[in-house]
Amino acid sequence: MTIMVLLSAVAVGLASSIVFPASAAHAAAPSPCKSITTRVTTKERFVTETCFSNPVKVSKTFRSGYKQVFQANGVKNVRATCKSDKSSTTTYSINASVSAEGSAWIFAKVSATISGGASWSTSTSVGSSFSFDIPKGKRAACELGVEVTQFRTDKTTTYKKLARSNGRLLSRSSTTYRIYGVAPARTSIWKSYVL
Repeated sequence: MTIMVLLSAVAVGLASSIVFPASAAHAAAPSPCKSITTRVTTKERFVTETCFSNPVKVSKTFRSGYKQVFQANGVKNVRATCKSDKSSTTTYSINASVSAEGSAWIFAKVSATISGGASWSTSTSVGSSFSFDIPKGKRAACELGVEVTQFRTDKTTTYKKLARSNGRLLSRSSTTYRIYGVAPARTSIWKSYVL
């Protein structure tokens, strides 16, 4: 008896996530800090600086886009073949508003911690197949999906008021909050297990 179960791939496991598709803006990994002048008066200049801490890996999960379950008879081991008839896509994302430059820097840092690197977007393919052995009398499953690294980084925004004449710091304040994201591996994989 063969039981087919299809699971929809979940691209992002975070609420209010911002998705960043691959583009030329993401090609380079710039500095984690960016300063912009927001206002200038006759005596003062106001600057906002945004910085990110090095991303930290939180966990690694498997995002399944296709699953098939088999039942072997009780006489002998069975050689089963899975064949995906669905495609799914897992995309790099973070749960906060971040500039393209900041996103590229975070992505590059996260990718460096993943064996084989990360991808902006990884898809499973229709028609991909995989064969494995099932012990006699056992139920087993095969899944096609993508390994996803969940990470966190701290975003610090600093507000500075400077003397316009000589750049002397007159006042400063800052806020820091933690943001989370997910980054898929570059290729999809099959896995199998006994239920």
